[in-house]
Amino acid sequence: MKVTVGVSSFEEIHEDDTSSSHYGGEALSSCSSGPAFRNTSSGARRGSTAGHCGDTLSDDGDSLTKTHDYDGHWGDWQLHYGPDWESDNFYSGSATSTEVNWRDTASGGIPVAGQALCKNGKASHKTCADVLNPSICNGGNCFLIEMEEDMGDTGDSGGVVFYSYTVYGNHEGGYQSWFWTPYRGTFSRQDSVHEIWNHWYVATT
Repeated sequence: MKVTVGVSSFEEIHEDDTSSSHYGGEALSSCSSGPAFRNTSSGARRGSTAGHCGDTLSDDGDSLTKTHDYDGHWGDWQLHYGPDWESDNFYSGSATSTEVNWRDTASGGIPVAGQALCKNGKASHKTCADVLNPSICNGGNCFLIEMEEDMGDTGDSGGVVFYSYTVYGNHEGGYQSWFWTPYRGTFSRQDSVHEIWNHWYVATT
């Protein structure tokens, strides 16, 4: 069953949008932003979205520079940076708004079947459902999380996927195994990023 979730009492560390930093869960010019990543070798930081979201993106009017792009076997990722700080915080959203309710990322998580996950994107905001399969292939993309329900709409691609303060990936799209089966949401897994590009892991500081 798909559940659209509002604001719980423990999750907020700030109330609304600010352009002083780049965060996960923001509305980009096209698509939405995913979790931040940090290179454990160089210390470099990057924001993220889905790899299919294109080369020219902006956040609150700031142009984003793409540095890494991948749409293939390990999922669907783009890394980029802007003129502001790439914060490890993300907006968890609400049932009616996207850029509200900051959370401070505690860790990157590995999904298991049956657990609840939420995504936050600019089109359908915060929605939650249970994991059906933690790793499937859909066309040329593999290692995707398949959800029990459709989880988004046009513009949600790249949006942060999380539960509580743990981030699990980004909103990749959807999947229908057979024409008579439901259309289900799919997410790219955060643990695929360091398989694509060495040393890149979810930023927690």
